[in-house]
Amino acid sequence: MTGARTTGAANQAWAKDVLRALGAGVIVFSGRGDIVFCNSRARVVLGREGDDLVGANVAEVLVDVKELTASIEEGRLECEVALPSGARIVIGATVTALERDRDPAERSLHPSEESSYVCMFQDITQLRQVQVERDRLLQMSALNAALPSVLHELRNPVAAIATSLEILVEEAEGDLQNDLHALLTEIRRVSLNLQGVGSVARDLRSSRFAAVDECLQNLVRVMEAEADAKRVVLVDEIETMPLLPLEVGVVQAIAFNLIHNAIAASTEGGTVKVKACLERGGAFYLVVSDVGIGMSEEVVRRAASLFFTTKSRGSGLGLALVKRCVEAANGQLRLVSQLGKGTEVTVMIPEATTPPGRRSREPGRIRSEGPHR
Repeated sequence: MTGARTTGAANQAWAKDVLRALGAGVIVFSGRGDIVFCNSRARVVLGREGDDLVGANVAEVLVDVKELTASIEEGRLECEVALPSGARIVIGATVTALERDRDPAERSLHPSEESSYVCMFQDITQLRQVQVERDRLLQMSALNAALPSVLHELRNPVAAIATSLEILVEEAEGDLQNDLHALLTEIRRVSLNLQGVGSVARDLRSSRFAAVDECLQNLVRVMEAEADAKRVVLVDEIETMPLLPLEVGVVQAIAFNLIHNAIAASTEGGTVKVKACLERGGAFYLVVSDVGIGMSEEVVRRAASLFFTTKSRGSGLGLALVKRCVEAANGQLRLVSQLGKGTEVTVMIPEATTPPGRRSREPGRIRSEGPHR
C-alpha cells in the first residue's frame, strides 16, 4: 500500500512538472471556480508573474467559471481579458473536465465539487489582428477588381455637375448663389476623394511641369468647408514655387488625405496648418500640422502600416498609400506626434525640380529641423 502511495505521489509530481514546462498557460480550478494549480506560463500570459494565483477565483483572472465550463461542448473558447496593467488581450482556451473519485455519500454533500477543470490557453491577440487584416485584404482585393470601372462611371458625371454649378454660381445672386457655391464645394470635395482613390497606382513624379502651389491652394480652399463644419481654422502657408515635374493629381491626393486626417484629429477652436515650399537643393516639402488629440508612440509607429486604423469605420489605407507614393518617388514621410499636443506630418521629395530620368540615384534625407524658412 505504501508503494502504491509513493508511486501515486511521484506521478502527481511528474504531472505537475509537465504542466509547468508547457508553453501554454494552464490553470486547474474547481467547480466553484477556485484555482488549485497554475503554471508559470499562465502567470506570464495574464500579466501576473509575481502573483500566486492558487486560491483566487478564475473569474478574477480569466472569465466566469460558467463561461469556461460551457465551452467544453464547443471545444474552444475565445474571449477578451483585461490585464492588471489595463491592457486587453484575446485568449484562445480549451477546457477539460477531470472527474474525481469520491465516496457516494460525499458526492451528495458536495455535488458542485464532483469535477475539477483544466483550462489551457494562449494569447492570440496578434493572430486575431492578422485575421482581421487578412479579411480586409480580401475585401479590398474584391473591390480593386471593380474599382476602375466604378471610378470611370463616377468621374464623368461629377465633372459635369461641377462645370454646371460653376456656371450657375456666376449667374446667380444672393442666397441662391451661396447655396450653389456650397454645393459646388461639396462636389469638388467628392471629386478630390475620387481623384485620391484613382491616384494610388500613379507616379508622383512626372515628365510634365505643373503649378503645384496653385493646386494646393485650391485644395485648401475646398477643404475650408470641412474645417468650418468642425470649427477648425485651416491656415494656408503655401509658398509661391516654380512649375514642378510632379503629378498634380497625386500631390492633391496626398495633401487631401493629410489635411482630412488633421481636421478629424482637431478639437473645436483648433488650427490646422498647411505648409509647402522648395528647400535649397530643390527638395519639395509638404507639412501638415495640427494641435489636436495627438497619438501615442505605439500608434505613431504603426500609423503608416497597411490596414492599421484607430477609427471605427477607417480602412487603414490612407497614410499607408501616402507612404507608398512618397517612397516610390524616392521621398520620405515623417510623422511626429504627442498625445494631447497634436501631430505634424512631413512629406519630402528630393530633387523635385528635376524631371524623371535626370535625377541622382542618391536618396534624399529629411533634415531634422524641417523645411528651410
